[in-house]
Amino acid sequence: MKVSSLCLWFVLVAFLGGCSGGIKVDSPTGVILTPNNAQAIDFGQSVSLSASIAGSNSNGGVTWALGGAGSLSGETPTSVAYNAPTSGNVGTARVTATSVADSTKSAWVNINVSPPPSVITKSLPAGTQGMAYNQAVATSGGAGTVTLTVSSGGLAAGLTMDSSGHITGTPTGPSGTTSFTVKATDSSSAGLASAVQNLSITTNASATACGSGHESLLNGQYAFTMQGFDANGAVTLGGMFDADGAGHIARATGVEDINRNIGVQTNVSINSASSSYSVGGDNRGCITMATSAGASIYRFALGVINSGVASKGRFIEFDDTGTLGSGVFEKQDPSAFSTSRINGNYAFGADTTSTLITSIRNRFAMVGTFAANGSGGISNGELDANENGDINKSGGLNYPASGLPFTGNYTVPSNGRGTMLFRVGSQTVNMSLYVISASEVLFISLDLQSSDPPFVGSALEQSGGPFSISSMSGPSVLYVSGLCGSCGPGSTIASDLIAGIFTVSNSGSYSFTGDESKAGAISSFNYAATVNVAPNGRVTALGGGQLPPLLYLVSPDKAFVMLVDGGVYAGFVEPQTGGPFSNHSANGVYVFGSITVTHQNITHESGVADFDGVGTVTGSSDTALVGSTWSSPILKSDQTFTYKYLVSPNGRLMMTNGPLIYIISPTKQVVLNVDPSDMYARIEPVEQ
Repeated sequence: MKVSSLCLWFVLVAFLGGCSGGIKVDSPTGVILTPNNAQAIDFGQSVSLSASIAGSNSNGGVTWALGGAGSLSGETPTSVAYNAPTSGNVGTARVTATSVADSTKSAWVNINVSPPPSVITKSLPAGTQGMAYNQAVATSGGAGTVTLTVSSGGLAAGLTMDSSGHITGTPTGPSGTTSFTVKATDSSSAGLASAVQNLSITTNASATACGSGHESLLNGQYAFTMQGFDANGAVTLGGMFDADGAGHIARATGVEDINRNIGVQTNVSINSASSSYSVGGDNRGCITMATSAGASIYRFALGVINSGVASKGRFIEFDDTGTLGSGVFEKQDPSAFSTSRINGNYAFGADTTSTLITSIRNRFAMVGTFAANGSGGISNGELDANENGDINKSGGLNYPASGLPFTGNYTVPSNGRGTMLFRVGSQTVNMSLYVISASEVLFISLDLQSSDPPFVGSALEQSGGPFSISSMSGPSVLYVSGLCGSCGPGSTIASDLIAGIFTVSNSGSYSFTGDESKAGAISSFNYAATVNVAPNGRVTALGGGQLPPLLYLVSPDKAFVMLVDGGVYAGFVEPQTGGPFSNHSANGVYVFGSITVTHQNITHESGVADFDGVGTVTGSSDTALVGSTWSSPILKSDQTFTYKYLVSPNGRLMMTNGPLIYIISPTKQVVLNVDPSDMYARIEPVEQ
């Protein structure tokens, strides 16, 4: 028995020892959950979880446990689904996976449960045509990021909604109610969840609605430029649009170029569907131009009407978008839309006030001439520039014996919007140009304001050259705008306007007799000196004189002009015809509007005036002036006026308690605003 027991013992030891070469079960080192980060889902949603055992070849898997609201379903050793409750309080559930082989090894994931998204805004306030709108569609719930979209219908014209639900813009009309559906979509861990809400916005007609019924006056393609300001500084605008004579614009052509202190935008499309215009029986109207940046509203007055269609209009920005300005639009001749049609000698002028005015005038003006060869080349260029009192980069107010030479190039594509470039020494000046005809183009600077002034200008084809002293043989009306350095209260900077009769004798001596409106206060002057006329049309004042002019002739007695003075005056000279004048020389309906925006506090104006040819003028206008903030301007529409007037034989027209006018011809005038209470008066051309 003892032997047998001992043998069995050896057998048992041998048997156990023999097992050391068989299957070995490793202990788990951990549990791995997928996903392993906190989850966020909405009520009623589910999220799938899976588990694996790290460091073990055991197939035991895991057991699942839930802490918190909700339930588990579809449990297996490697997977489970967590189902959020369909209602209740917001909270966090925890799902834990524990190793079957080693209960000390486990992992968990927290699941944050929220109500599903909903749109809690049930109605939106009405908007007003032409006034800024800013409202938000509010939501609640949602475990992830909630994004809002318009899923059906559409917002009122001029309004847009971003993904957070902010509805902004300026309703452009027509008045009425626009219905749409907003969809709120939540990107939770369990996938997308959404909710919808039907909403509407009523657009009320503006209290200063424009007249209508005469839209046929605006018909064809027009180019425009504008000078103005916003809260950051100078703003210049150029572009083109087509009008169909029925209230629609930009159906075929609609583009803007914008030069602001914050940057330059080119080829900005005008949205035809959100843009429109109307014209009343007095030739005044409104136009809305909508782009990706928003909608702007302008008031205009139409003139130079041929065959029932206006060739020119004066306009002002008339809204609370934060920009105010004055500009001109002119009907384009599509037959001139090619590089080859811009061919010949041209005179030009441009100016701007480069910044908001505080203690420095910061004005720029240039005048000059160049030859365009019809193939895109510019040669024989000569220009004179005044930048804050620095003439031709000479370092001061030094009357220049000659201008700065330059070359350049230009292109005109088939839509009439082209480019132009001047090379002046080492400097390159880039512009966008808009062809009016083969003899006229408008242009604006496209260079950043940090490097070049944001000027606006025009070029006219020269005729009557080569020029000589005989090219200045008749009386002309010369008018310019600038800034005086300390003529306002407390020696502040204010507007300085000059207009009068400019006459040159056969010997070259000239007299300039007229009126100056300095900070709204009027005074008369009589300047005299001698001029020299170069063959290319450059007219210089020999010996300088007071406020010496520098001109470039377009044709006899017609020229772009700047004064060599720290006020940086810029303007135009036009031949005076039709004299001697009388009250009957001002007879009929004229359109007028502000130009040369020298200061941010200028009152922008456009309107119509009806002279009876006897001594009474009546009219109406719209004005815009910066208010307490740039987004709160002082907008005045449909202002009426009546003045008595008396015309002197030399064309000087005085109004009783009104502005001063110089008659250029029976169809054209220039207004010199005179108001001691207005330090920022403006010059306004007047045309029939």
